[in-house]
Amino acid sequence: MNSERQTVTIIGGGITGLTAARDLADYDLNIHLVEREPFLGGHAIAYNCKATDECRQCDACTVEKALKQVLEHPNITVHRGAQVKDISAKAPYTLSIEQSPLFDSDQEQAILAQNHASSPVPNGIQRGTSPSHDPLYAVNPGKLAELKSFLGQSGIDVDQEPSRLTVTADSVILASGFAPFAAEQKTTYNYDGLSNVVTALDMELIKKKAGRYVRPSDHTSPKKAAFIQCVGSRNEQLGHLWCSHVCCSYALRMAEVMKSQDPATEISVYYMDIQNIGKESPQFYNQCREDLEFIRNIPVDIYAGDNDNLLVSIIDEQNGSLHNREHDLIILSVGIMPGEDNPSLARLLELDLNGDGFFQVQNALDTTTTHKAGIYLAGTTTGPKSIAESIAHAGLAVRQAAKYLGVSK
Repeated sequence: MNSERQTVTIIGGGITGLTAARDLADYDLNIHLVEREPFLGGHAIAYNCKATDECRQCDACTVEKALKQVLEHPNITVHRGAQVKDISAKAPYTLSIEQSPLFDSDQEQAILAQNHASSPVPNGIQRGTSPSHDPLYAVNPGKLAELKSFLGQSGIDVDQEPSRLTVTADSVILASGFAPFAAEQKTTYNYDGLSNVVTALDMELIKKKAGRYVRPSDHTSPKKAAFIQCVGSRNEQLGHLWCSHVCCSYALRMAEVMKSQDPATEISVYYMDIQNIGKESPQFYNQCREDLEFIRNIPVDIYAGDNDNLLVSIIDEQNGSLHNREHDLIILSVGIMPGEDNPSLARLLELDLNGDGFFQVQNALDTTTTHKAGIYLAGTTTGPKSIAESIAHAGLAVRQAAKYLGVSK
């Protein structure tokens, strides 16, 4: 890279960070992309295409495309499994980045591949979900301590220390993303006790592996599936009053794909009200009304039934009585929560969080600029957004950063 170029550091390697990195690199800037996870792409890189007989504009393909473009761009340096640990108070900003061991040698990758399925720590050894994830295997940085004995016996040097590097950035874009609601917190739904109660992201990973949406318990196509909306969001008890904005359209697209797999599958959608369905046409929504059963009621409990089936308890709004409905697969549409690192990043960058835990924007007309010179917010750092909205917000942050740096294409 040309050291005379100005430098931008982007914190977060999901679709927002990938978009910002790619677009800013085209301004002939040095870009450092810092992602705390071992793989780029965020949550959305695991999403499957939702096309049935036609494109459903789910934007899953845009994530893969952006990932490839970033990896191929000569102006972008990627730091995977890395975190910003310190930053100077004023621009240009000096950032201290801690790089975790990546275990990316051929020998280490072979060992991780061999032990991926037999890891004693759930999700301890991770496998990439994209063809562009190279290397394909990684150790979950948060579970390295638990895996030390197991990996050490397998022949991996588990005593490698994190390394540190320093980057001077003329501008910083915060694109650290969101955290899915932890479904086990909704204890009455028994997510961690019933194998056929899954989240929508779980179903995406199942399809990546099996090639279709199947029940985890026996890998068969569901015959009577159900989606439960607003799990973790619009919940006064949890203090999560916001709508996650994308769950309705996401669930309906997935439901239609499941229906296309097996038209005989009965699919129910439990909901409060159907929110924005994004770029989908009214015809798509009308098709969903024909194909799916919509039940305006949020279940109270989920219990085990016979043959790994599930009993959903709902309250009759007319008389207040409780009754059960049976399904063989339940998909929880978990909400978009503030990123787990938001409090520490807010302290580090001297930025404010709003009452919900997302980063505070200046005003409705300026949702990327912060009070710190050259530091910008992008994507779901400021609240729930779809892939398309995250891409658009990244574009706005890019334009603001380019203006601040005085550069043009």
